[in-house]
Amino acid sequence: YKKNELKLLPNPPWTNLIPKKSKILLYFGRFHRKKGIKELLYAWKEVLEEAKTNNWWLVIIGYGDDVNPQWIIEKLQLDNCIVLGPVFEEKIKASTFVNSNAFILPSFSEGLPMSVLEAMSFKKTTLISKDCNLNDVFKNKASIEIQTNEEDIANSLNNLFLQSQDELEDIGENAFKYVKDNYSWEKISLM
Repeated sequence: YKKNELKLLPNPPWTNLIPKKSKILLYFGRFHRKKGIKELLYAWKEVLEEAKTNNWWLVIIGYGDDVNPQWIIEKLQLDNCIVLGPVFEEKIKASTFVNSNAFILPSFSEGLPMSVLEAMSFKKTTLISKDCNLNDVFKNKASIEIQTNEEDIANSLNNLFLQSQDELEDIGENAFKYVKDNYSWEKISLM
């Protein structure tokens, strides 16, 4: 998307559900136990006060019945956290990434996680586990490495909340460059 096209995107799916100037940490994908959603939500409970203080919301978008994030949110009585259904329409999907501040995938097992690459292509800071199979992103400062257990995810979230906008943008720029250099259509067609 070019800059002028980004202005024409529809509102993100959480419009009217979250206060306007909030920062959005996005999970986008299947609701499966190997994705670390349960651990993420338990970690969110640990950092909830810091999230509120720093105006962060966790938005979980996706589908699947292996894990029920809404049930966990209600059980843990989590604030600043919502679950929305899947988004398939390209412009709404683009708006979802554009209007988020960071992306998280504390996965236990991935092949090639397209949602991470999409987030990176929109210059987003991503927090991902080694099991996302994109290990060179860490040495290129194109992503923040997280572990898959609750305590480490909580520590990573607290660190995220302390990052300045400039720091997040630097990681996002590195992410964009990483995707462009490694996953352009020309490169993929040569694989």
